[in-house]
Amino acid sequence: MTEYKKDYRLRNPEKFTTPVKCDVCSGKYQLCSKNQHQKTELHKTGKKLENMKMELDDSLEEIKQLKDDLSELKDKYKKLKSKSA
Repeated sequence: MTEYKKDYRLRNPEKFTTPVKCDVCSGKYQLCSKNQHQKTELHKTGKKLENMKMELDDSLEEIKQLKDDLSELKDKYKKLKSKSA
C-alpha cells in the first residue's frame, strides 16, 4: 500500500501542491496540510463566524415569523372589536 501511495503522489503532484481555497475562512492550504490548516486561528475564527451567521439567520427567521403572527393577531383583534361595537 505504501508503494502505491508513493507512486500515486509521484504521478499526480498537482493534486498535492495546488493551493486550495478554504470555504470556511477563505484561507489557502495544500491538500497535504489541510489538517494543519484546520487547526489555525484563522480557520477556527472563520468557523465561529460561520456558526454565528447561521444562528443569526435562524433568529431573523424566527423574528420574521413572530411579526407575521403578530400582524395576524392584530387583524383578528380588529375584527372582533368591530363585531362587538
